[in-house]
Amino acid sequence: MRPILLSGLLWSVLSACAQQFVLPGNSYQSPRLASRGVATELSTEFRKEFSLLPSHAPILIGPAVTLASGEITKSGRELQTFLMLDLKALMPDRVVERMGGDVPVGSASVITATVAYERPNPRMPEDAWFIIDLAVNNKEGRNRGSVAFRINARQFDPTPSRFFQQSPIFQTIGKKKESGNPGNSDVPAKSFREIENEAKSDRGIVAYEAGQYADAKKIFQEVSVREGSNLLALSGVYQSELALGNKREAEAALDRLIDAGIEQGTLSFKFLFRVRSAEFRDDYDIAEQYAHWISRVANRLSKSSKCLRVEGHASRSGSAVLNEALSKKRADRVSQLLVQQSSDLKLRIKSSGLGFSKNIVGSGTDDATDAVDRRVEFVLHSC
Repeated sequence: MRPILLSGLLWSVLSACAQQFVLPGNSYQSPRLASRGVATELSTEFRKEFSLLPSHAPILIGPAVTLASGEITKSGRELQTFLMLDLKALMPDRVVERMGGDVPVGSASVITATVAYERPNPRMPEDAWFIIDLAVNNKEGRNRGSVAFRINARQFDPTPSRFFQQSPIFQTIGKKKESGNPGNSDVPAKSFREIENEAKSDRGIVAYEAGQYADAKKIFQEVSVREGSNLLALSGVYQSELALGNKREAEAALDRLIDAGIEQGTLSFKFLFRVRSAEFRDDYDIAEQYAHWISRVANRLSKSSKCLRVEGHASRSGSAVLNEALSKKRADRVSQLLVQQSSDLKLRIKSSGLGFSKNIVGSGTDDATDAVDRRVEFVLHSC
């Protein structure tokens, strides 16, 4: 794996003095080992780069977010915790905390990470890996590079955390991904506002998963006021209202989420399908909400002037012909349910099956790793 460049500056005043440095693109067998190795390299370069900065300048660590779905997984959260603890131990003179805590983002260097599945070598299919892209951000935006490393897929748990298991949508469908090429140091700039919203949203996620639903609702509402099209925040308000038993408020929040998706031109509700089937999975709690989601999507679409293309997708297991037919059945199923709720949509809906031609993960593992590949997408367009 080629070396990846990283340049980490806290303040723009130091930009002219900074030197890019190279961190080796190592492979690790577990998140624990990866954190130790990366923290050791980072702490060495932090000392070099930040020797002119006040010793109290904090470092904040964000969770590793799955690039394909926008979800935080079990190992993505573990990596955040391990890296925070390792940097604390290696840099006792610095404040090192989780992003989303009490330390303000504006005064800190923020380390963010994304996770992507790396398809295995056909000659060694059992040797699969996840690629982690780590970047240092400051209030002026993302710096001029990123650290990339790999973690063995056997030791990386891709199961989404509880907030994302209960979310009605995949967060990044239809959006421009942070990096179309995992492991690429040419990562687009991220604004301070985006970083601050991510920090606030993660605080809401942590509160939600701790059962502090009123606090989570308040945090997500603050983010949605700052950025009305933020689907994660809108989903967080809906989930929090639902958990609080506020059915009327939850329905209004769901409508706002759907309207934002319609405005953006695409929305991917998390209808989980059984493997090699057009039947919904019913072994998840959120399956109980499918009928209500269909009802509200149909209602909001009927009030809009948009036409809808329902695109079905399948994971990369089995033949292309089989999966094209399967993905079409999934799209047809959802289209029929929408029309049953609002007959005036019949002339405005078309369905198509894309098989695995537009896989986001493409692992073909038929588990939590590639759940996003077994999906339907609502693509909105002018009639």
